[in-house]
Amino acid sequence: MKIAANDDTQFSAREGLLKFATLCLIVLGIILFCVVFGGYSSLARSKSRIEASKNYLTDSCLKRQQLLPQLIELGRKSNPELSTAKINQAAEKADSILQEIAVQKTPIEDDLIKAFVISQTTLTRELISFLALLETSNKDTKNQMDAFLQKLFTAQDNIFVIRKRYNKEVEYFNTRTSIFPGVLFAKLFGMSNLKYIGISRELFLSGEKTFGKKAS
Repeated sequence: MKIAANDDTQFSAREGLLKFATLCLIVLGIILFCVVFGGYSSLARSKSRIEASKNYLTDSCLKRQQLLPQLIELGRKSNPELSTAKINQAAEKADSILQEIAVQKTPIEDDLIKAFVISQTTLTRELISFLALLETSNKDTKNQMDAFLQKLFTAQDNIFVIRKRYNKEVEYFNTRTSIFPGVLFAKLFGMSNLKYIGISRELFLSGEKTFGKKAS
């Protein structure tokens, strides 16, 4: 009887250990799933934020370009002989690059990023030059010019803010996929080959730093 009782006790102990081990494996499995899913979702959300920031950036650049017809019209009123060829050419090139970027999923190709930087830099330079020619605007267009500058500064400030947001998201993703444990998740889910390129900090500055102080 004692032997049978001992066997029952050992069996119950083994059964208890088996149940405990099973429970531990289930808990560990849930934890592992949460860690892996959390790592994937974090990278996926980061990718989505970069894509959204890229779309906001291109939209903001387009909104700045949409102000150009008004600026050119003011230039013609101020000086009918004022040449608009350079600023129009710069705007057309910038618009062409923006259309390419708008339809391309991130990460944007290196050559396209470089073309974007060059086209926007050229357009900004032509804007500054054109505005300088209008500094001696006659009184009839001064109020209109002040109102235009208010819109231009707002558009430029929006680009400045969104450029910083885009670079922040790019830096976050690139950092997460290059250090542990993010590097493992990136390899596991096929994201290790994704390398995003930031936008130069000097490309889009605030309205005041780009065009000077607003007229009072």
